[in-house]
Amino acid sequence: MTAIFCEGDKVYLRTVQMEDVPLIVKWKGDPLVWRMAVGREAEVTLANQEDDVRGAIDSEKELYFIIAVKETDQAIGYVRINLDRPDEALCVAAVCFGGTEGERTRKGCSESAFGTLVRGGSAPH
Repeated sequence: MTAIFCEGDKVYLRTVQMEDVPLIVKWKGDPLVWRMAVGREAEVTLANQEDDVRGAIDSEKELYFIIAVKETDQAIGYVRINLDRPDEALCVAAVCFGGTEGERTRKGCSESAFGTLVRGGSAPH
């Protein structure tokens, strides 16, 4: 069963799962995402993303959510919050992209995902 963290009008945020790793690798392989969310020096591989996701799942100071469209359950991106950096400001990375339904599906999802996270969405049924 998928653990839904919160849901909004268009999307819901669910906890990342190991099954998401191949999709995350695909997303992070996109040149634009790689530059913005990963960093120019980082290498993205299936192995290091498996370690990364496993670490996030096991961490009490990191939140890693998959953004999914409510109507289709299609994963379209992620929101990640790392609370384990006391010497830095709260580190938030969000990416809203991917999927096969095109721009029409993703349009407005980034705003919806952030709004859902900030407001806490509504409690899942």
